Order: sequence, then structure tokens, then C-alpha cells
Amino acid sequence: MIIEESLVQFETNDDYPVHDYNWGRPLGFQGQPETFPCNRLRNETVQTGFQHTPGDILLPNTSSAAEGTTEAYLMLHEIRKAIHGRVVKGVMINRSTLSPYWQSTSEFCAIKEFNKDSIRNSRERNGTEDAMKELLAMQYLEDNRPLNLMYAMDILEDDHFIYAIMPYMGNGDLVDVIMTHSEMIQREIGNNNIGQGLPEERCRDYFRQILDGIGQMQQAGIWHRDLSLENITLDSRAGIKIIDWGQCLKVPFEGNQRQLVYCTERCGKAYCMSPEVYKHTLGGGSGVYDAYAADMYSAAIILYIMAIGDYPWEKPDNTDRHFHLMSNGYFQEMMRRKNVGLSPNLMCLLERMFFESPRDRLSLAQVRQHPWMNP
Repeated sequence: MIIEESLVQFETNDDYPVHDYNWGRPLGFQGQPETFPCNRLRNETVQTGFQHTPGDILLPNTSSAAEGTTEAYLMLHEIRKAIHGRVVKGVMINRSTLSPYWQSTSEFCAIKEFNKDSIRNSRERNGTEDAMKELLAMQYLEDNRPLNLMYAMDILEDDHFIYAIMPYMGNGDLVDVIMTHSEMIQREIGNNNIGQGLPEERCRDYFRQILDGIGQMQQAGIWHRDLSLENITLDSRAGIKIIDWGQCLKVPFEGNQRQLVYCTERCGKAYCMSPEVYKHTLGGGSGVYDAYAADMYSAAIILYIMAIGDYPWEKPDNTDRHFHLMSNGYFQEMMRRKNVGLSPNLMCLLERMFFESPRDRLSLAQVRQHPWMNP
């Protein structure tokens, strides 16, 4: 199904707050997360199948011997570094009160280990990545366990670390997906160009899940502020979860009416920022803008990179020629000149999501209704 440009060219964002003067300060997650004390048993051995696997065990002090078993978590190996520590692959384990040996289950998890000294030092420096905010947000989301958002199933702590127990996503992030695909294309056809996008059907499947995650954020009243390829993880079935809530805020409302946000903090990665956020981040000043439109703009950049395999521009500012043209109605013309092979519907969708003015961009509902999303 091919859509005529005239059908969407003059639509405006149907979700943009009505009044520009109606703004409020976004709300942070306040207080301390609810944590449970644990003991870290170092260099223990656990029976996993026919093998004995060594590792540290996190044993909650609240773990009871209900039904004759004690439950804990075995830390297996590091997945990646994090700002305040690291993320470790883990597995749930249990032990019968009648046995001295731990037994592994088939339930894997991810354990995000936060160093308390690092958190304390960051707060003293007013760092943008607030670990307490991230833990509170994941605990807030745990109530509904949204399908496409990362949440904490359990939060433990000892004298030196806080441990967030999360669903395990074992297939890396979207950066890994794009790099793997690009390397495969280069091997098969000998093309050494850096940019090698994913097939549109695959982009559509991922993007639908990203939009579902944004919908779940909007339902929870959360502004992510750092949507990027690195913060979208995949499980073994290509299911997606949005992660990393260290910069998120709650969107202000007046009654049932969402307000624009007044923000004074730097946030996000420059390549994925909306132009209105970048403008104020660059100057280090404050700005008033629509939080939901800013997250949707980041989603558009993610879709572009998935489809093309490269960044659309160096910075979302009119001094950047590519941004100036792509965000002012010339996106499709530029894509045709580059001969990138995108379908007319996808070019149309991206052009409508890339407009510089958030009032002119498509809302979440409008993007979901676009013909490219419904072939």
C-alpha cells in the first residue's frame, strides 16, 4: 500500500499540549528504593545440570525456608560495564533444608550491581545518571511488569553494593543487531560500506515493540530522556525491552491535561536528541518542550539507523546541512538522491517524524496508524 504524500503532509501532532504557556517542572522519583538486605557468599559452587558452576551467591536475609527450600541468585559472568558498576548474568538457585548443596533452576536473570561509593560520589557532583532514580523507576514499573520496559523483580543490598534483579535479555542491544547484520552483508556481497540497514520487515517488528514500550511509558507518565540504540535490549526471541532509567522523569499533569516540561538538566546522547532538547543542552540552559514528542523524535532516529545503518546527521541543529534539509520537508528527496532503497511509505513516515517543530511531527497514535506500520 503506497500512501500519497498529500494525505499526511499537513497533519499536525494530535497529542501536543494545547497551550504553550501551560508548563510545569518534571518530577523526579523521590525517596529511597525499597531494598532487602542480603549476604554475598563468595566463590560458592552450584550444581547446574551435570556441572558444578562457581560464582558469588546473593542470599536474601529475608529468604525463608518455606516449603523446605531457600532461594537465592548465582552471579555467573559480567555482561557489560555500567556507570555505577556492572551488569551480570545470573540464575535463580535454591537449596533444600535437607541438603547442603545449591541447585540451579532454568530461570536466568540480569543483576545490575551498583557500587554505593560511586553513587555517593556522583550525587555529590550532581551527575545526570542518578542510580537512586533508576532504582525507584524500576521499582515503580515492577507493579505492572510492562512487557517492553525493564523493571526490577527484586532489589537487594549489602554494605558495599545494591543489586537490582531484572529480567534477562540475552541477545544484546540494537547496536549489536545492526553491527552483526552489517558484517554479514559485507561477508556475503563484499560491500565494505559502513552503513548496512536491516530489512524493512525486521525494522517494523522492532519498531512496533519500541512504540509499545513508549506507549507503556506514556501510560506510566514517564519521560525516558535517553532513548537510544544502546538502551534497547533483546531477548532470545527478539523481544524488546527499553532499559536505563537513570535520567528519566515523571511528566507533570494539571488534572488530566499533560503539561509541557520545563527542564534545566542535560540529558541523553547527542545523536538521539530532538532539536529542542539539543538546543538547550548545547547552551547549558533551560527549555520548555513536550516530553512525549522528544521521546518520539529519538524513536525516529532509531528507526532511521535501523533502516540505513548509519546516523542521519552529526547534530540536530540547522548549522548541520543534513539536519536542515531532512527536518524541513526534503527528507524523501534526499533519500531518493542517495538511492538508499527505502520504500516510499517508510520515507514518508520518517519525514513526518523528523520535522523540526514538535507540533508538526506525528504523535505515537498517528505513527501507529501510518500505512508503513500496517502493510
